[in-house]
Amino acid sequence: MGGAVGVVVARRLGVPVSASWALATAALAAVGHLDDQHDLPASTRLGAQLATGALLGAWEGGTAGGALGAVGVPAVVNAVNFMDGINGITGCTAVAWGLSAAGLGGVEATQGCLTAGMAAGFLPFNMPRARMFLGDVGSYLFGASMAVTALQAFLRAEDGERVRRLLPAAAPLTLYLADTGTTLVRRARRGEPLFEAHREHAYQRLVSDAGLAHWKVSTAVGLATGAAGLAARDPRVATVALPLLAGSYLASPSVLAGNGLPVNAA
Repeated sequence: MGGAVGVVVARRLGVPVSASWALATAALAAVGHLDDQHDLPASTRLGAQLATGALLGAWEGGTAGGALGAVGVPAVVNAVNFMDGINGITGCTAVAWGLSAAGLGGVEATQGCLTAGMAAGFLPFNMPRARMFLGDVGSYLFGASMAVTALQAFLRAEDGERVRRLLPAAAPLTLYLADTGTTLVRRARRGEPLFEAHREHAYQRLVSDAGLAHWKVSTAVGLATGAAGLAARDPRVATVALPLLAGSYLASPSVLAGNGLPVNAA
């Protein structure tokens, strides 16, 4: 609802908003809502994500764009969905992501601001004590907004500018994608179901093994996401900073728990 209001207000004020972004985000949020209500099969959810990404990508960039969208949109939407397992983590990440995307200018900046605004409005109800939860509808909405904006920034840019335009929308997703990717690889190697609930993500182990409170982990992830967004301003800096951020984050549960540093979880 907040996203729809934001789009209407932006339109009324003459601020550019992409209709394809609004439609794709709303469509995947609707899929998330149906999943919350009816527990859709994983194949149905993935099929909807693939179709949305492929159609949007083809609209923006032809066959190559469709292929990129079919991979990129499900990857980001599922990463956000998998990572939304403690209070405030996706809200903090979405605020930091939106502020980074706002630096792109044009419709992508509007989409970044709308995403950050929605997340900031939700955070007080979800952190430090949760009175509301995003559910699949919320995680799909934020994931779709991030994925579609990144895809549009890349496909709409001139050939020589594509990496520079992509980075502010993609770099802030480094921690989410790294955590999701490494966790899925570990589970696949052990032959475990990839879509079954578990507690193996780095952010979950920071809570369970290192003893950190939800709000502390979420705040740290949000700050690291913001740092990734700042690094994205210079591709040369990003090539060094992003692997360091991802590696430090992934190692942090073992380092903190191994050093006997459980922290008061209050």
